[in-house]
Amino acid sequence: MFYNRAGYNFPSHRYHHQRYIVIHETMHAFHMALTGHSSWAPNWITEGLADSIAHHVYDPDKKQLNVMVFDRAPMNYLTTGLQQYYAANKPTIEQINDSPRLQRGLNFFIIHFLLNDPERALYFQHFMNRLMAANPHSDNTLPVANKLLKETFPNWQKVEDEFAQFVSNIAPTFNIVEGPWEQDGEYYWVRNTDSGKLSRLDVIPAMKTPMPLMDFPHSATSTNTIGIDIQFIPEQLKRGLVGMSVIANLAVEREQYRKTYQGKEPEGRDNALRILLVDGETIEVSSPSNEQHTYSLSKRISDQLTAHPTLSLLVEKEPNTGQLILNISASGETQRIPLAVDDEIVEQVTLDKMSILAQNNNHKISPRLPNRYTTKAVQGSPNPWGINDWQTLYQLFATCEDFSALIPTCHEQVTTLLELTKKSDPLHMSQQLAVITDAWLQLLSATKSESHNEAIQSLFGISTKIDFNKQQPYLFTTYHYSQTANLSSKVTYRDANGNAVKQDIVETRLSESNVKSLLTVPANAEDMVIESHIQVGNLSLVHKIRQPTSYFDGVWLNSHAAVQDKNINLDVSLTGPYSGETEGEIRVSYIPTSASQAQIQTRLPVKIEPYEHKQWPFVVSIPNAFSEDDLLRIEAILEVDGEPVKLVKTARLKEIM
Repeated sequence: MFYNRAGYNFPSHRYHHQRYIVIHETMHAFHMALTGHSSWAPNWITEGLADSIAHHVYDPDKKQLNVMVFDRAPMNYLTTGLQQYYAANKPTIEQINDSPRLQRGLNFFIIHFLLNDPERALYFQHFMNRLMAANPHSDNTLPVANKLLKETFPNWQKVEDEFAQFVSNIAPTFNIVEGPWEQDGEYYWVRNTDSGKLSRLDVIPAMKTPMPLMDFPHSATSTNTIGIDIQFIPEQLKRGLVGMSVIANLAVEREQYRKTYQGKEPEGRDNALRILLVDGETIEVSSPSNEQHTYSLSKRISDQLTAHPTLSLLVEKEPNTGQLILNISASGETQRIPLAVDDEIVEQVTLDKMSILAQNNNHKISPRLPNRYTTKAVQGSPNPWGINDWQTLYQLFATCEDFSALIPTCHEQVTTLLELTKKSDPLHMSQQLAVITDAWLQLLSATKSESHNEAIQSLFGISTKIDFNKQQPYLFTTYHYSQTANLSSKVTYRDANGNAVKQDIVETRLSESNVKSLLTVPANAEDMVIESHIQVGNLSLVHKIRQPTSYFDGVWLNSHAAVQDKNINLDVSLTGPYSGETEGEIRVSYIPTSASQAQIQTRLPVKIEPYEHKQWPFVVSIPNAFSEDDLLRIEAILEVDGEPVKLVKTARLKEIM
């Protein structure tokens, strides 16, 4: 992410990593669009949200992208987060916020913790809005964020305690023991087709307190079976190994390592039953005692496998005898193999822990876990609690937080609404939101005062601001209420002395949407004062803002040149960055078109602070034998907040004269 509010992409041989980069950098672009720059929030927000939304699973068959996936296999930030958390001696959110270090796993934890619970998610949204309104930068960002966190959340120590508990409950379902693994929807596959090692991905649901969603896998079996579905690459059908291990117990050393992920995972001996399809023809079953049995696929299974290259392997434990049975199925054909394995492992197998295995092929493998481990998102809802009108809930919450003195019972009512989120009854929730909104509106509209006016605007989600697109200003109004409103805005443009130079009236209708109105700014206007009148039924609301007619846009190079007495009088100006140190040099070059004339160059070292504007004068002599096509070139060679930047402006002599 560069100083000029651009994300970047670069090639990667890993498919999921390539998608991750695009999603991650797009999120940065969104962050920068919110305030015009990237330094308004600490790392745990900018990088944490970008990494969280980029933690994804893509299904190429469905052309479906699932973002904000908490628990996944490739690029798993759960293991990274636990490693960083315990290496740093269990840091608090405050300590993570106040540190300038980039720790992606810890950032990922904070974001998911704050969005894991509806009440915390509302406070987080309120904090983010307050932070954007404060719009800090550079050295102010971390202390401002720290202060606002404690002001927004009513009991900060409770938040810290809950965060520590949240992290202690995290146990990744997926652990890559040997890879590299890719993921397509519910299927996993090995990218390498020429390996001397058996690739292994452990799939062990072990989260002590489940998340609102367990995104993948969705495939489920009955409670007394565990297994895999295989989609074969047809040309690799007779190649390599593919299968699973049914794990009774992990090695003690491995289990201990996975509590904190410190150091390197040990190669302990697990107590597991391994089942492998070899070259698409035979099944090899081996137990911890190294006892091995080989079974041939039936002819009907083999024929179906050739015609329709999919296969299911399910291990079942018979309830009465405890016998382990391998059930093989392919396109309606089945084969049932009672497994001759050690009594000890039969007793210890609980059919809730497994590994998927592959070597020298790209077959796709989907783990099938007992159905007690699978949950799905609430369909048609943007959040895991099934709240279809989250914005209205937030408006009630924010109004209560900011204007509770005007609505004495609002906290109790919001608490009741949050209790409804646990019942997953969207219709009842929508009805209650409407009832409470109407009751608060009646209470607030009974008194005429500036604070009551502001509270009603908060309740309706009303805000007006100036947005810019390529220096073109627009009046941007948000409104979220069921009743249509009329907006009339008087825009007064003022010069540098504060004198009005023009007035416009902007009128539009508002109906639960955002409205953008073009503003035409006079050339001599320095700022504008906008007084908006919003009419909602019998209610008249007033909102005022003042803003410059142009906006700060990061590091820019500008120049103005005029010719006088065979000299070019040149003023070169720079604006500073949003944050960080900026220094380098300005180079002004007169480059002739004729070989008989020498190039003239002047260099000047420069240093500029964030949001600062500086100007430097240059005088460039025009040679006697000049051409109107001679070139004036102005360069700023800078290091901006650690990024190398080169800015260039050019002009022909005839354009200046």
